[in-house]
Amino acid sequence: MKKPILKCNFCGNAQLSRFYERNDHLVVCNHCGLVSNKSQMSLEAMKNFYNEDYFVCKKELEKGYRNYFEDRVNITRTSCKRMDIILKCSSFNKGKLLDVGCASGFFLEVARQRGWEVYGVDVSHFCKEYAKNNLAIHIESDLFLNVPYEDDFFEVVTMWDYLEHSMTPRQDLLKAKKILKKKGLLIIATPDISSIPSRISKENWIGIKLEEHFYYFSKMILTNFLREQGFSILKTGYIGKYVSSSMVAERLKYYNKFIARLFKSFLTRINFSFYCNPFDIFFIICKK
Repeated sequence: MKKPILKCNFCGNAQLSRFYERNDHLVVCNHCGLVSNKSQMSLEAMKNFYNEDYFVCKKELEKGYRNYFEDRVNITRTSCKRMDIILKCSSFNKGKLLDVGCASGFFLEVARQRGWEVYGVDVSHFCKEYAKNNLAIHIESDLFLNVPYEDDFFEVVTMWDYLEHSMTPRQDLLKAKKILKKKGLLIIATPDISSIPSRISKENWIGIKLEEHFYYFSKMILTNFLREQGFSILKTGYIGKYVSSSMVAERLKYYNKFIARLFKSFLTRINFSFYCNPFDIFFIICKK
């Protein structure tokens, strides 16, 4: 069962307008600009949604991943690059790190290898079992808000591609601040609804996933909110990830079918991995 959005999660304003002319699923707050999915799934539906079928899915652009686990090498390479970014900004070389929306725990594995004491939370019970059985990492299988972490406990809290999936982004960010130590870092990466790819593709943008993305942020909206809550913004920018050429070949058809036909055979046959940044996912590193 889905529940309708009646007011903005960030500012509480009830004046919401249609975001796209030809799509009535997304609404924008007339006060702060936060874009919301008009209907959102229940907690029980969410737990059922993020099951094994989400992480191994033939229709990856509609839901989840083609095969999250076959892509482990690329996810690990991406995680190493992201840990380097964190260490350049952090006052702490090691400590307690929480990854919110940690999926199967591949980022946590990298952090643990670098000497961090790692914690994870994800609504997926399937991911909890995978992390326990394959990585020997314990993660909490629940909503972030429901897990009773101590105040002033973590040196770092990360939210990689999490916030758009949350039903309560404002409350999650406030909790993150509460459980961070003084000078602790909060790192967020999320699709940018104001990016050039989003503006060009509009409702066909790859970041629009109506089934699973509940909120859509711009860099300005999120940085303004974080500053209002007392965070210091240390670094912002666009962030990419390591991808396989075969995945790029598959996704090209959603942008340009002619170019996709030209390159699909070549990219699939040679199949290599590279770092790709389409400049439509932004990151923010901020300090408590």
